[in-house]
Amino acid sequence: MTCKAWFLLVAVLALAETSWAQRTANWRVYKAADGLPESACSSVTISPHGKIWVKHFTTEAVSGLDGYTVQSIPTSGAGNNRVYESPGGQLWTAYEDGLQEFKDGGWVRYPVREIAAESRANALSLSHPIPLCPVRQGRVIFLLPGGLMEFNAENPDLPRAAMLRPAVETKLEKFLGMVIARDGGLWIAGAHGLAQVPGPARTIKPETEWREYLPPESMQIQNFQEPVEDDDGGITVVASSLDNRQKLVVHFDGQHWTMHPAGNEKIRMAWRGPDKRFWAATFDSIFQLEEGRPDLTESEEISARQYFDLAVEPGGAFWLATSDGLFRCAPRVWQIPNSLPKTSSPIHCLAEDKEGRLWFASANALHTLQANQVIDHPFPPSLGESFQGIHA
Repeated sequence: MTCKAWFLLVAVLALAETSWAQRTANWRVYKAADGLPESACSSVTISPHGKIWVKHFTTEAVSGLDGYTVQSIPTSGAGNNRVYESPGGQLWTAYEDGLQEFKDGGWVRYPVREIAAESRANALSLSHPIPLCPVRQGRVIFLLPGGLMEFNAENPDLPRAAMLRPAVETKLEKFLGMVIARDGGLWIAGAHGLAQVPGPARTIKPETEWREYLPPESMQIQNFQEPVEDDDGGITVVASSLDNRQKLVVHFDGQHWTMHPAGNEKIRMAWRGPDKRFWAATFDSIFQLEEGRPDLTESEEISARQYFDLAVEPGGAFWLATSDGLFRCAPRVWQIPNSLPKTSSPIHCLAEDKEGRLWFASANALHTLQANQVIDHPFPPSLGESFQGIHA
């Protein structure tokens, strides 16, 4: 039997006595008992090296999780903004009047006129923290509604901010969100669509050519926020309908746009999980888009009083910063392949033939799996429950 057949044998037999409706992912929650300064988490980011940085609510501290230990450092004045780590290990965050860098055990503040003006004019809130992208020592790209900017503190005596691209010079017209792309570039979400800025981010200049993507006018959607890239290169965002102002989960795969209505739910975040299903969250609920159903369904897998922030790892595992702890959702080590038929019947036996096809039997049918396609061969009524074995 090949490794593939052995893998499927173990997976199918291990799950044979369970329901097909079981959860397909593992959840883990980190709280104060696990070493965090407090359980409540207001933001979460993933560093280029895979470290998780979490900001808390009432405690003036930032937690760093590396899979083994929890590092805690003080923070001050960051408000609701996330903490980001650069490729070189420097920590940056925004505050109401500018940016600050963690250096020599404390935070060094750099006033930035544009951030201060935006803070006073629009009172940047919990739902719209300033997105940052630290690109190298002393240099940070940040996004404001009016433009993409770069801050340079390589000479700490002469720090300066410069505009990379005003929003009005794009078809997006107003910027509403930014995420670092898998290729090291940037995805920017705006009032009318998305823009892709090629990487690496440290080489982005005012003359860098952007690619802009606007949905068909027939979709009647606007205000794209909180972009999240998946492993297939697609982008999931929260958008609003021009018709009724209701929120939508919108996905762009590089060529095609799809949207899923959220009804009256005030969703703030949307993303694709490790099983490639869409998830969404409001302040107090979390939802999934079940296969074959047009609407979002509230998930009962976890429960928190409030959901504040999201970070997605390569591979689809994701972290949620909540009022009740830091939650992580990841694929199970052993799980049923998506191509297998949905049945509550146990799998009695399994074998592989010389052509590499996998054959397995449930109570009512014999099934063939090849090239991720399943063909069912129902048993005659007289044979069904008496079936005992299969030989290739």
